[in-house]
Amino acid sequence: VVLNYKEDSSGCSGSVSTLFTVIKHPEALIAPSTVEECAPKIINLFDGSIVESEYNVRWIVNGSLTNQTDKTYGIEIKPGVNTFQIIAISEYGCADTSDVRFITGKPFPTGRIVLTNDSLCSGNSIQI
Repeated sequence: VVLNYKEDSSGCSGSVSTLFTVIKHPEALIAPSTVEECAPKIINLFDGSIVESEYNVRWIVNGSLTNQTDKTYGIEIKPGVNTFQIIAISEYGCADTSDVRFITGKPFPTGRIVLTNDSLCSGNSIQI
């Protein structure tokens, strides 16, 4: 950047310059792109952000900012809709928040065993 100046009353002029670096704005991304999981289940989410400097992350789970700052986050998916976002913050304070990632937790099916007889003699079989 160069600043040229002129002092009107004296007619003196000059210039001053300085250099600075423009840093690309971070792009916060989450991987994987899973949209459905059986629940409850623990899955790993990964930071896939694109940042041109050192950076930190913060995770948002179901709309609430967490204290989680690791770039890999093991989280329990619960039945129903779960939402996740990541915030990438560069060492220069520039930040970006990812789009919301929706993961639907499908409940595990429930099973029931029905026995025709609850006793069994050795060598016999039962029908389930």
